Amino acid sequence: MAEELVRAAYQDDDIAQRYDRARFTSLRGRLGSDRDTRLVIRAIDDAHRGAPASILDVACGSGRITAALVDRYPSCHIVGFDGSLQMLETAAAKPALRSRPFVHGDAVALPFDRGSFEVVTAVRFVGHLAPEPCLRLFAEMARVARSLVVVDVSMASPLVDLRRRLERRIKGSYLGFDTEWTWRTFTPEELSDALGAAGLELVSMRRKLAGWSDARVVAVKV
Repeated sequence: MAEELVRAAYQDDDIAQRYDRARFTSLRGRLGSDRDTRLVIRAIDDAHRGAPASILDVACGSGRITAALVDRYPSCHIVGFDGSLQMLETAAAKPALRSRPFVHGDAVALPFDRGSFEVVTAVRFVGHLAPEPCLRLFAEMARVARSLVVVDVSMASPLVDLRRRLERRIKGSYLGFDTEWTWRTFTPEELSDALGAAGLELVSMRRKLAGWSDARVVAVKV
C-alpha cells in the first residue's frame, strides 16, 4: 500500500516541481546527491574503457542522475525513463536535458528490446519496491542491458533502521505527502538471491557513507 501511495505522490504536479528543491538543496541533500552521482559514474568508468555507447536511466525522476551522466558522457545516447509524466516534464525542462529523449512507462515492464542499452542505471528507486516488483525490476534491467546494471540498495542495519524510524516519526510524511512511507532494506543473502534470480553477477559494491548510511551502489554484469 505504501508503494502505491508514494507512486501517487510522484504524479502530483506540486511535488514534481519542488522535488529537487525539497530533497537536494540542503547541505545533507547536496552531499548525498554528489555521492550518488560520483559512485554511479565510478561504477560505469571502472567497467568501461571510454564512454559507454548508450545508457538507460530507469526511474530518472527529475533528471538529477541523467544530467550528471550527460555531463560525464556527452556523446553517449542517454535515455531517461520514469513512471511519472510530471517528473519527466521537470527533467526535460533542465537546460542540459532539453535535447535528450525521455520515455514514460512501467519500470517492471520496460518497453525496450533485449540488449537495447549498454548500461542501465536506477538510483533511489529499489527501496520503494516490495520484494516481487523488485525481482521483476532486476530481471527487466538485466534484459535490456548488454553489459552493466548499476543500482543503489539499502542494506539492513539496526543503527540505520533506528534512524529511519526516528525520521519517520519526525517527518510524518514523504515529501509532504501523508503516508506511512517505508524503505526496503536487504540482508546480504537477500541481495545475492535477488541479483542471482535475474542472472546478474556482482562486480562491485561501494558504501555511500560509512557508519550513518546503509546505502550501497552496486554494479553487476549481465
